[in-house]
Amino acid sequence: MTSELLVDAIKGVTAAGSVTVTSEGGSATMQLQQGLAKAFFEANGSLSSDHLGDSFNIGSFVDTDTGVYSVTFTNNFSSTGYVQAAHSNNFHTVPSSGGHATTGFTFQTFDGNNVNGDCAYVGGTATGDLA
Repeated sequence: MTSELLVDAIKGVTAAGSVTVTSEGGSATMQLQQGLAKAFFEANGSLSSDHLGDSFNIGSFVDTDTGVYSVTFTNNFSSTGYVQAAHSNNFHTVPSSGGHATTGFTFQTFDGNNVNGDCAYVGGTATGDLA
C-alpha cells in the first residue's frame, strides 16, 4: 500500500514555522526546518565571467581574486551562527578570514601545493536559521 500527500504549504498548528519530525528510530524529534539546507550552489569558477549553475537562495557568486570566491544570499541568515561548506574538484577549500556574514560568505581554493587557484567546479551549502 502506498500513500501520496499533495500540499502547497506545511504549517505547524502551534506556530506556523514549527513542524516536528520523528526520527527513523522513533525516539528523537527535530524541527523540520532545522534539517533543511537553506542555500546551495554549484558554479564554474574558472571562466572569465563567473558561471553560477544550479543554486538555491544564492543572489550572486563572484570570483574576487585568484581562488577567492564570494557568495551572496538572496535571503539573509538571522545570525552568523549558520554552517557553511564549500568544495571543489582537485582543490581543497577553506573559509576566508572575515568572510562569514549574515548576507553571505567567502572561501578560497588551493591546489596540492597550497597555491590559490581558480577551479572549474566549486559548490557549497549553508544550513542554519534564515532571517
